Amino acid sequence: YKRQGDTWLHIASGPGSHVVIRNPDHLPIPRETVRFAAALAAGYSSARKGGRTAVHVATRAEVSKPRGYEPGKVALRRYRTVQAMPSRE
Repeated sequence: YKRQGDTWLHIASGPGSHVVIRNPDHLPIPRETVRFAAALAAGYSSARKGGRTAVHVATRAEVSKPRGYEPGKVALRRYRTVQAMPSRE
């Protein structure tokens, strides 16, 4: 269901939702879109009641699910980290 042009986000530590920014045309993603998606990832995670939270941002090509990993767990080859305030709006 994820395509290579998509961007994947998840909080750096702890359980939470994976957020995917769809990008079928492989266009540059605006910084505000990444910030909004990072805030959603933080808001729908165990960090939702905290302050600024580290969120990993990776391209779909850099996300894999190795054999034997438990459900929801993935491995990232490369990523960058952004700070976000949790939001559900």
